[in-house]
Amino acid sequence: MRRRILSSLCLIAVILAGCTALVGREPSVPPTFTPEPTSTSAQLGVSTGGLPDAAGLLDGVCFEYLYGLGGATLVWNTADEQRAFYDAADASGVCASPAARPAFDFSAQIVAGTVSAIAGCDAAHHLVALEHDDAARRVTLRLALEVRAGCPYELVEPFLVALPRPPAGYAVEVAVSGR
Repeated sequence: MRRRILSSLCLIAVILAGCTALVGREPSVPPTFTPEPTSTSAQLGVSTGGLPDAAGLLDGVCFEYLYGLGGATLVWNTADEQRAFYDAADASGVCASPAARPAFDFSAQIVAGTVSAIAGCDAAHHLVALEHDDAARRVTLRLALEVRAGCPYELVEPFLVALPRPPAGYAVEVAVSGR
C-alpha cells in the first residue's frame, strides 16, 4: 500500500511539474503557409520596330491625366503642339504638379503614338507595321496591344515614337488591335 501511495505521489508530482513547465508558453501550432505570388514570365516589353522610343516625353505627366487619354492618338509636329499637350495636362486640374516639359528636336522628325488605359497585370504595345499610303496621303502606325490579364490593376500604357517627318499634307494615324 505504501508503494501505491508513493507511486501515486510521484505521478502527481510529475503531472504538476509538467503543468507548471507549460505555464506562460504558447501552444505549439504549426505556422500558416501563404505562398507568395510568383511571376511565371518576365515583364512585357514595348517593341518599337527600330523607331526611336519617345515615351519618355510623357514621364512628367501624371497617371490620372494619361488614364483619361485612353485610346487617344497623339501626334506632335512642332514644339508648339508638344507644349499645348503639357498646357492641357496642367489645366486639367487632375495633376498635383505641373507636367515636366522635356525638349524634342522637331527639325527632321515628329512624335506620334497613343495611350492605352486598361486593366490587367501588365501591358505593352508592339509595332506591327509602319504604312505609307501615298494615294491617301497617310502614314499609319499599326500597333498590337498585349495585355497580361488576371490582375485588377488600372494600367496606363503609352506608346510614343519619333517618326521621320512625312511630306506636307500627310495625316498620321495610329491603329491599335487588342484594345
